[in-house]
Amino acid sequence: MLLSLFLTGIAAVVPLATPRLIGIAVDQWNNGKFPESLLFPAIGILVVEVVSLILRHFKEYHSQTLVERMVFDLRCMLFARVDRLPASFYEKSPTGKLATRILDESRSVELHFLGVLSALVVAPVSLLGIVIVLSIIDWQLVLWAMLPVPLLYLLIALSARSIRRVGRLVRDRSESLSSTLHEQVGGIRTIQLLGGEEAEEHRFAGRAADYRSARREMANVTSWYYPALGLFMGMGTVIVLLYAVWSGSGREMTGGDIVSFIVYLGYLYGPLVSLSGANHALQEMALSAERIFEILDEQLPSEGSADVATDKTPEIECRGVSFAYHSGRDILKNISLTVRPGERIGIAGPTGAGKTTLARLLVRLYDPSEGRALLDGKELREYRLASLRKAVTLVDQEGFLFGLSIRENIRFGDPRAGEEDIRRIMALVRLEEVVRRHPAGMDAEIGERGVRLSAGERQRLSLARALLRDPRILVLDEATSALDIGLEREILSGIMAEKPERTTIVISHRPSALELCAKVYRLQDGGLAPD
Repeated sequence: MLLSLFLTGIAAVVPLATPRLIGIAVDQWNNGKFPESLLFPAIGILVVEVVSLILRHFKEYHSQTLVERMVFDLRCMLFARVDRLPASFYEKSPTGKLATRILDESRSVELHFLGVLSALVVAPVSLLGIVIVLSIIDWQLVLWAMLPVPLLYLLIALSARSIRRVGRLVRDRSESLSSTLHEQVGGIRTIQLLGGEEAEEHRFAGRAADYRSARREMANVTSWYYPALGLFMGMGTVIVLLYAVWSGSGREMTGGDIVSFIVYLGYLYGPLVSLSGANHALQEMALSAERIFEILDEQLPSEGSADVATDKTPEIECRGVSFAYHSGRDILKNISLTVRPGERIGIAGPTGAGKTTLARLLVRLYDPSEGRALLDGKELREYRLASLRKAVTLVDQEGFLFGLSIRENIRFGDPRAGEEDIRRIMALVRLEEVVRRHPAGMDAEIGERGVRLSAGERQRLSLARALLRDPRILVLDEATSALDIGLEREILSGIMAEKPERTTIVISHRPSALELCAKVYRLQDGGLAPD
């Protein structure tokens, strides 16, 4: 950082020698020293330009390296935060909006940081140098040249509020457009199957029109801003010329002084414009920072320091557990349940009864609104999340898969697992036939969200990934609903037989799956009772 600032400051000072060298050349020309009069200034200007070029190169390289490192750290920090936020956060934050904030807002910081850094370092240094040189030539003209400056900064102050207000609108509309696009692309099959192409095209066009309208409003604000700056710069030049004619001070200056003064006068307003441009960039950065800190300020789920014992299967207990979403209506009401180590229990119930909610409570995607969820007598929140979710693994109906190979998706459950363990798990969930059908075998790419696999194949792959973690407690939430009854029974029987000491909780609508469980409970109207 210090090196970049130093190089930026030096690069701002060196070019200030050029107008003075031009003035020297003009004076020597007027004194009849030609052609030798041009030799020294020409060489001097060449040296200044070469030195400036070298300084600007190193300044740009170091500044860009600094910014890229800063943006890299910012993006990684944002993703690390998002990666650990509770499930409740994602209920109110569309994925498209989050992607926009992680990528675009950090990109906005990158785009504007260099401009702000340059303006805040180069402009003051250049301005000070120019004022000193101009004062040596004629200090009174400098005072007259600065008359429009208060008007300039009044314009900056007045425009800052408008730029920030409209900039916030632009970002809101951009996030809305991004979220809509992300949702539509993800649901493209449903749109096509239900003939919703035209309706969705209109919805997207509406979001795009809203964004275009916001951009036009920003253009309307900024289109007056920079021309007004140019007007004030022109006013300064006119004032100086009129004063020089009226006072007669121009007659006391040499031709070289006049030329140098006019060139320096052009230089004088450049830093002022840079500082005003920095105002615009700072407003953009402030808006980006506002959205970035909305993520960073989100509270991470609390966790304790205890680890789940790895040498035995723990006991699960729910004591008077109730849970309500944001609507306030209790989904679960006073649930009490004890699951002994190694037990196989089933949970049935109608759609919307809270079966998935109960499963998510066991892995602390949510915490109870009332009551206590215990593991070996300790509340779940007393354990480290990583340790808890290693011991208790949930496989849900969706079974999200990554756009990687079959092997990489399975190994996501345990990156350290060897090939032998992977093959054993694949045999357990009957995945070998799926692999054999692909020429690339285990290295076959399955597409985004496993789009190249059938629903049943995706579920089996999700099961394999979970089993590779070797959990002490396995919670299956409709995890085999896409399989035919015979294959489902075969796989569930194999899973239960492989590790008799493992606790298995099967949540299902199917009697064929629940028949494998020693106890079956029914969840209905928020309450749990033996079926």
